[in-house]
Amino acid sequence: MIERNKYIFILSHRYSGSTLLSFLLATNHCVATIGERRKFFTKAYLGESENPQICSCRKKFEECPFWKELKSRLSKKQDESKESPNPTEFKFVKNRFLDEIIRKLYLFFTVNKINTRFLPYSNRMQKMLDFNEQLVTEVLGIENKTVFLDSSKSIKQLIFLSRIKSFDYRIVFLTRDPRAQVYSYLKYNNATISQAAKGWVEELETNLAVLKKTNLPYLKISYEALCKDPSKEMKRILTFSELDTTDFSLQFRDYSQHIMGNGKMRLGKDEKIDERLEWQTNFDKEQIKEIEKITEAHQGYYGTV
Repeated sequence: MIERNKYIFILSHRYSGSTLLSFLLATNHCVATIGERRKFFTKAYLGESENPQICSCRKKFEECPFWKELKSRLSKKQDESKESPNPTEFKFVKNRFLDEIIRKLYLFFTVNKINTRFLPYSNRMQKMLDFNEQLVTEVLGIENKTVFLDSSKSIKQLIFLSRIKSFDYRIVFLTRDPRAQVYSYLKYNNATISQAAKGWVEELETNLAVLKKTNLPYLKISYEALCKDPSKEMKRILTFSELDTTDFSLQFRDYSQHIMGNGKMRLGKDEKIDERLEWQTNFDKEQIKEIEKITEAHQGYYGTV
């Protein structure tokens, strides 16, 4: 029996510490990561952005030897899957409305373990899976590692990826106090407190339901616990992933990595791990009460009182 490469997937809400966790896990000598794999095609392959994209090694993607080599190796596979406008996001067609319908069909069929052979675009689905499989394989080959770490966060991404049977999946379910997550979300998105809090609940419940139905192995980790005792939480994750629990470092800035994702976190110099508690002083009592009322069924996820 051929041993499968491990695939660690960080499942989380946005603004919940996934970039920090990626940096920490990538200090293990078996682990390779590019951050959010889902963003690879537009950011690193096509380079579609108004601003030049910077790798965490501080070079532009088009100048970084790692990304140049990876792009070269994947060129042939992209020629084979060129029908898809974005294979790492699992986009079937350019028309957004039609694409959403097709994606929902595949997501429903996959979660419920229904054969998708007769669904439209089944060949395109397989080519996108092949592209992502080769992407992971080539990253591991270039880095000479055996474990791929993906911080794409989205449960939809995880569902699509689970169709690739050549990987041994380990899901790290990273959560964050909804009061803190809502505060961070509102800093970068135009929404009300009610909308953000309801979104947190909906995403949490969807994640839990899908994990239960798919039976994928997962470990819950909270952002608050990670910040309070990072060594303890790292050992929990490495044990779960069947990796050496002594092979990690909290001095993650000392390691050369090639990560996409949170620009401020990736390109910063501070390696101090502190819980962000701005919500406690920047939200007033009524705003906090509003979030707590909406999320009261999930108080177990509150990290700091």
